[in-house]
Amino acid sequence: HSHNAFVTECFLDELAQAHAQGAAPAAEVAQPLAILLAEDNAINQLVAVKILARGGHACEVVPDGRAAVEAIKRRHFDLVLMDCQMPELDGFEATQAIRKHEREIGRRPGVYVVALTANAMKGDRERCLEAGMDDYLSKPVKPELLLGKLRQFALTRASRPRSAPATGAPFDRAALLGHVTHFAEAFLL
Repeated sequence: HSHNAFVTECFLDELAQAHAQGAAPAAEVAQPLAILLAEDNAINQLVAVKILARGGHACEVVPDGRAAVEAIKRRHFDLVLMDCQMPELDGFEATQAIRKHEREIGRRPGVYVVALTANAMKGDRERCLEAGMDDYLSKPVKPELLLGKLRQFALTRASRPRSAPATGAPFDRAALLGHVTHFAEAFLL
């Protein structure tokens, strides 16, 4: 058995257990989330999509970190489930690229990134946080734990203001007034 086969079998066992117990109905979801799943293993993709659908969430799947970065640039997601070990760009590098893109376009707050890793080793959580990830789940992911985190995230997001104030350079009122005045004079003359 390879490590991936073992993880896949564990994932399938967890899915079967969730199905037997009955997953939380979609009605319990505070608000469906737009989720990006970055995962290179086809079986893990299928299992995760089924778990997310049971929770009432929409999900787009990409097979590697590079595709995850492109998807984030293309459309808005509430949350990213990011496998740490992927081809092209791993989850750590992809998250760093996403955070760089968000800084460049001034997106605050950034998309919430949850690391998914099969290597639950000491120091992994710190490495994930250093890369810019917000949370961490080890594989095989327990469906009830994942859906619980998503419910908590959705409720937290629903209770905060629509847009958080941007941090960074302070607002320069004088410079803005100068630009507006210059534009108004040019436009009105």
